[in-house]
Amino acid sequence: MKRAPYFSELLIPHELVTIESQVRLWRAVIDQALIDFLTNNKSREAQVDKQKAKIWLRGKSKDFSLVCEYAELNAREVRKEVFNIVGGEHELYRQ
Repeated sequence: MKRAPYFSELLIPHELVTIESQVRLWRAVIDQALIDFLTNNKSREAQVDKQKAKIWLRGKSKDFSLVCEYAELNAREVRKEVFNIVGGEHELYRQ
């Protein structure tokens, strides 16, 4: 799978520097979902987290949109980049 910059590594616009730590925290939430989905760990807990991340990363929930908003990112653009990172939209719908 293609390695793209994780969201928490993206540049924070200068006008947001006063809330940079909060923005990075919410971007890290998106990163953690990606990490959970991309894991090869076969433990039961990791597989449960992977399934939850798979559903969340589809980007269809209000929660996903809210996290993107708090992360100062466009939810549609995040969703497109997530699909690129995981190898296509179909990867999040595969059983």
